[in-house]
Amino acid sequence: MCIRDSTLFFDHPTPAAVGKFLQDRLLNGDRNSSEAVLSTIDQLAEELTATAGDTALRLRVEMRLRGLLDGLGAEERNEKTETGVDLESASADEVFRFIDELGVG
Repeated sequence: MCIRDSTLFFDHPTPAAVGKFLQDRLLNGDRNSSEAVLSTIDQLAEELTATAGDTALRLRVEMRLRGLLDGLGAEERNEKTETGVDLESASADEVFRFIDELGVG
């Protein structure tokens, strides 16, 4: 378990939050990484529900999440699709043909 002291209290600003973080890490330390990632996303969703009135925080979170998602899809966006169509530079006819091949619409 790796905990960077400089971010622990920033990421978990209350004693209860630190306790929950440590409990989750200690109890779930043997789970595989995909389960841990999905569990963290579920936990984040719960915590975001409590921020409904804090517009500034929600905007900051949105920007960070969009950055994470952009990073996750970077490789896929740079590659061509399985059909060989580069959707970034495809013409409208090529996009419609691709959609027809998928059976969408």
